[in-house]
Amino acid sequence: MFANWVWYAFAVAGLIYWRYKFPDMERPMKINLIIPFFFILLCLILLVFSIYSQPMECLAGFGISLIGIPVYYMFIYYADKHPESCKGLMGK
Repeated sequence: MFANWVWYAFAVAGLIYWRYKFPDMERPMKINLIIPFFFILLCLILLVFSIYSQPMECLAGFGISLIGIPVYYMFIYYADKHPESCKGLMGK
């Protein structure tokens, strides 16, 4: 659950970032910014309690999440530099 709340907080922070970066963008729904800030605060409180009560499990969840970074760079970021034989395996 630790990794889930980390990514939920990042997703909501990204929405706040887009709200300031693109203030005139069409949005299907606008809410007061206090709600996402409150949600992020609650996520951080849950993370602190999780780390305090189960530090090794949280470290394992964080480590599993970090494994995604090299996978992203191998398969997405550098996808155009893969050899032609590999591109068929990746659906290109």
